Amino acid sequence: MARAIGGYFEWEMYDGPEFHSGMMRLDSVRSALHLAIEQRGYERVFLPVHLCNCIRDLLDDISVAYEWYRIGEDFLPLSDLAISESDCLFLVNYYGQLDNERIKGVAQRYSNIF
Repeated sequence: MARAIGGYFEWEMYDGPEFHSGMMRLDSVRSALHLAIEQRGYERVFLPVHLCNCIRDLLDDISVAYEWYRIGEDFLPLSDLAISESDCLFLVNYYGQLDNERIKGVAQRYSNIF
């Protein structure tokens, strides 16, 4: 797999205190999703249609099924998704448009959000 660019380049030079001490350090969302799949045993991930290929490529590489969902003008899933306990909804906060209340609303509808 080609080396993907992502994350926050400014953190590479950051020498201040950690925001969340005692937590596992991961370099990207791809790494965090991979770890979540391994630890939580997700068998299928629901992905928004508007997403870079690196997440899909990760799921292909580790043989995890995925399904696409469409988002509306509010950046939330357009329809109710049939998500089971072994599934995960990959929610993207495009351009920081989702505030905490909207994310909590999605979390109430779907139990496994990443």
